[in-house]
Amino acid sequence: MVCLNTSLGSYWHTLVSLYSDENGVQFAHSIMANYQQELAKGKSTDWMVHMIGQTVGGYTNATHGMTLAAVSLPYYRYIMRFGLEKFRQFAINVWNVDTVGKTDEQVAEEGLSAMENWMRELGLVMNITELGATEEMIDGIADVTIILPGGYKVLDREEIVKILKESL
Repeated sequence: MVCLNTSLGSYWHTLVSLYSDENGVQFAHSIMANYQQELAKGKSTDWMVHMIGQTVGGYTNATHGMTLAAVSLPYYRYIMRFGLEKFRQFAINVWNVDTVGKTDEQVAEEGLSAMENWMRELGLVMNITELGATEEMIDGIADVTIILPGGYKVLDREEIVKILKESL
């Protein structure tokens, strides 16, 4: 397979080197294909919650949906300040949060709280501890989580550790 966007070549190489079996290469290609499609639209997209969730799944053998449920809220709360207007819009447009007398941050946080309540009502896993992750695994998970550019904030390893600890 050929990476069509040469600026993403290093990410492709990293993915292929980490996932060297046939299924892993297909997974790596899927990630890059999705990423390239988003770039083609001229939008900056945020796939980091998926990368963190995927890596947690590698350590716990939990499904991607379960790991996303467990890491999304800590991740969103961490990056919220970097994309506050979008989180505010999410709160208003999805959760019908009333904005009267509230700051943008309060509105955005209320939206995330509404999402959390909904996830709990569905009975979703809300932390990685329930999936079998331990504090001792955090450094290893952070070490192999692929950091993608884009989104509201490009994370570094220490930020991933912080999000994972909040996800325990």
